[in-house]
Amino acid sequence: MLFRYSLLVAAVIALTDAQSDGGNRFTDREQVRAEMILHGHGFEDGEKNVAVGGGGGTTTSPAPSASFAPSATPGATTAPPTTGQTTNPPTAGGGEAPTSPTAPVAAPTGTLTLESFLLTITDDGSLTEALTPQNLAYTALQTSNPELNDPNDAAQQLEIEQRYSLNTLYFATGGPTWVDGTGWITNAPLCDGSWASVACTDEVVTSVSLADNALVGMLPSEIRVLTGLTSFIVANNTGLSGGLEIDSESCDLLEINIAATNVSGPLPPSIGACTNLQSFIATGSQIGGELPAEIGQLTALTDFTSASTFFSGPIPAAIGGMVNLQNLDIGFNDLSDLTTEMGLLTSLTAMDLGFNLLNGRIPSELGLLTA
Repeated sequence: MLFRYSLLVAAVIALTDAQSDGGNRFTDREQVRAEMILHGHGFEDGEKNVAVGGGGGTTTSPAPSASFAPSATPGATTAPPTTGQTTNPPTAGGGEAPTSPTAPVAAPTGTLTLESFLLTITDDGSLTEALTPQNLAYTALQTSNPELNDPNDAAQQLEIEQRYSLNTLYFATGGPTWVDGTGWITNAPLCDGSWASVACTDEVVTSVSLADNALVGMLPSEIRVLTGLTSFIVANNTGLSGGLEIDSESCDLLEINIAATNVSGPLPPSIGACTNLQSFIATGSQIGGELPAEIGQLTALTDFTSASTFFSGPIPAAIGGMVNLQNLDIGFNDLSDLTTEMGLLTSLTAMDLGFNLLNGRIPSELGLLTA
């Protein structure tokens, strides 16, 4: 089995760091990140080539989060166009704030109006507060798709949910200045390739891949309504922040990639609900805290890559449940103890534990890893 860093050497290095060089650990970590960028180590578009590092420093306080992604803070961004096309960034001084969305074109067939339905998704007041991402997303929906006014109809409800969610993501993360926002917030079909970086299966959005796209801002909680999402990739957007919280009732994700972003906070226990998850990549992000025991429920996971992040404490015994894990890369963290259950990771072919705070004995059970 390939060990890019010997466990024994890693333990010695970690103990040396902890005992005689503790004051320089974080400086060294940032130096290593910079060197990794220079040498091209990282991942790109969800694969193993996105630069690991980036310009952001450690987030001083985690952003609030809700269901799969953090709640967005209201941000001033340009109002949606009336022509169905994306716009340039607002000029200095801006203009008059857009008026609140007008009434639907036709009366709904049931008790829900468009606004009352959207209030079940966004219930913090931001929907009707001028210039918030949620308000701009609502306005854009009515401007580009006035026919979508009846959430009582099942087909319309799905389309409304998906467009509103994606519109909110666009405005919350600086959509007008993205590298490629083709089709976003327009009336173009979601699922025929018109919306850049969006893919569907049977008219359900299953993939959002926005790596290297100059996203700036916070991931909005509204993306939780994309319950068919299997791939979420936002790597290499160093201006992207917020926390990560996953909806335990609607996680069909196969792939999460937040590498080289400023996404921060802990890995939530609800990650255990993503039992189909195959790849989790967070290298160079600000995610940290203790690894939750629920990672042991990720029985389909083959790649857990989170080097140069801020995980701490002991590696939980539950890690032994990740029976299909092939690559474990959690070097350059603050992890303190190994566990004998790591000997159960019999599918493992590559492991990197270097530059942690490992102490104590190396479990003999690691000798069982012969793959």
